[in-house]
Amino acid sequence: MLRTPIIRLTADDKPLNDMVMARIISLTITDNKTGDADELSLTLDDHDGKLAMPKRGVTLQCWLGYIDAGIHDMGSYIVDSIEWSGTPDTLTIKAKSADMKRSLKAGRSQSYHNKTLGDIAQQIAQRHELQLSITADLAVINVGHIDQTDESDLHLLTRLCWLFGAAVNIKHGKLLIFKPYANISVTGLPLTLTTITRQTGDQFRFSIEDRQADVDNVQASYHDKNTAKRVTVETDQGGKTAKKLKGNHKDKTTATAAAMAEKKRIEGEQAKLSINCAYAYPAITTEAPIILQGYKAELDALRWTVDKATHSYSKNSGLTTQLDLVATIGKQFGDKPADPKTNPTIAKTITGTTKK
Repeated sequence: MLRTPIIRLTADDKPLNDMVMARIISLTITDNKTGDADELSLTLDDHDGKLAMPKRGVTLQCWLGYIDAGIHDMGSYIVDSIEWSGTPDTLTIKAKSADMKRSLKAGRSQSYHNKTLGDIAQQIAQRHELQLSITADLAVINVGHIDQTDESDLHLLTRLCWLFGAAVNIKHGKLLIFKPYANISVTGLPLTLTTITRQTGDQFRFSIEDRQADVDNVQASYHDKNTAKRVTVETDQGGKTAKKLKGNHKDKTTATAAAMAEKKRIEGEQAKLSINCAYAYPAITTEAPIILQGYKAELDALRWTVDKATHSYSKNSGLTTQLDLVATIGKQFGDKPADPKTNPTIAKTITGTTKK
């Protein structure tokens, strides 16, 4: 069925005129998962040289959809790159998410003492006029003491989230801290489940990533001030093949968290699927859950999560979506996410080494 796409663009809240809209060669929105800003790329036909050069700093807002299915807000972006090339002459405008403020990447120095992850995140959110969205289990994690020395707020949060098996992102005016692949939206509600069949899908590429599959135990060390010993904690005492994390962690809590987070990373993201959809799904965002139907049984049985979504329009192809999906081998729909309070895989202390 032939579907008619809809594209709506504004510049500083003013709709682009018909002449500009008629010159669109291609438009791409890239919805990135963590750390990186979402991106917009717009290429216009300037064969007659009548297009004015846009200014950097202009805010572009984009909506995509179909006449028969409505339109979806794709976010706001600030123009940071302009390229004019030829022949034939074209004008390419690139912009990054308006939520990823420059101040988030500016270095600063500060110490946080006896703070939870939620406390630190709240301070940073307020500093950059963002609304914090963090799950309760992550908010109460005791960070203890941490120093921020000529380090950006975004880097500090990324470092802390990596330590505790979480992820950070900024979308729609919110600072998001969440457990990856939990399929939760910026509002804290479950994301809509989408089914992709062989009919609605198109080209695809599947791969299995062996992330040290033989590793069944992760060890991390810390210095015990009371005994003056270097103590090692591990995730699975009975494990046959251990991976030892480099460095010495501040205390048992951070060492345990680091070991557990690394164990989860090793177990996760083992299956990857890149799929070009026959029709666009502009409402699909990163972290959204996906079901496959009509592919190989092994793929259909996995619980897939969107790691990256690229929504594109061109005169030749119309509106399309490319999805980069990830899944943990053996994790099927209907399985409940592991609860850290009831997870039987608890880090245990093993023999330490006396400090020389």
